Amino acid sequence: MSQYKFDQFQFNSQGYQLTKNKNKHSLHPKTALLLAYLIENRHKISSKKELFQSVWQTEHVQDHTLFQVISEIRKLSSNELIRTQPNLGY
Repeated sequence: MSQYKFDQFQFNSQGYQLTKNKNKHSLHPKTALLLAYLIENRHKISSKKELFQSVWQTEHVQDHTLFQVISEIRKLSSNELIRTQPNLGY
């Protein structure tokens, strides 16, 4: 089981659960995979192409799909977890 702790968050990547201040939120599997990938690669900017390849294992994913998953994480975290780097990635 992969558990990550940062700020006021706890994330269980195998249980698809994000906890903030003892409030537990269940994540969709792709959302959990994306969040785990971004946490593991937090010291670099990840491009859309890289995220498509790593999370969906294909480059043939619509941008809208990625935006929806990012939006789900942002809603649960009050925009605290993911920063957009314009024209570069996340």
